[in-house]
Amino acid sequence: GKIRARELSVAASKLGISASDVTCLDYDDFEDGDQWNRNALCHIIMRHVEVLAADAVISFDAHGVSGHHNHASCFEALQTAYSNGGVPRDVQIFVLDSIPLWRKYIGLADALFSFGRSPFFYVARFRDVAACWKAMWAHRSQFVWFRVLFIFFSR
Repeated sequence: GKIRARELSVAASKLGISASDVTCLDYDDFEDGDQWNRNALCHIIMRHVEVLAADAVISFDAHGVSGHHNHASCFEALQTAYSNGGVPRDVQIFVLDSIPLWRKYIGLADALFSFGRSPFFYVARFRDVAACWKAMWAHRSQFVWFRVLFIFFSR
């Protein structure tokens, strides 16, 4: 908890985000790796959307991008909010697109498979990619071999 919160703060600073703009939530009911209660999480997320006057929420898709239960739970909570009419009209929800493992590591070549699938298509400048690399390096406790591969070969 404390280590990952500190790493998040350092990573945010590498992206030019002020520490005062980072909120790390620590709820006993939401253990790492467990399936989270979608209704409870829905209320928490929507409360933060309201308090922050957010106009956009970026989350994972139903597959949790990497199959992580916590990631999928975030999607399910947002889906619950949307289905129940709990998302304000002026708030857009964006979800990351889960892709097959082979596509994760083909770099720019994945543009051929991604182009046209979504109205949102972004190609990062090298300085933006470098900033993301620096931010990922700040997550030392989460930095295992496959994340190193992700940094160098991912799309």
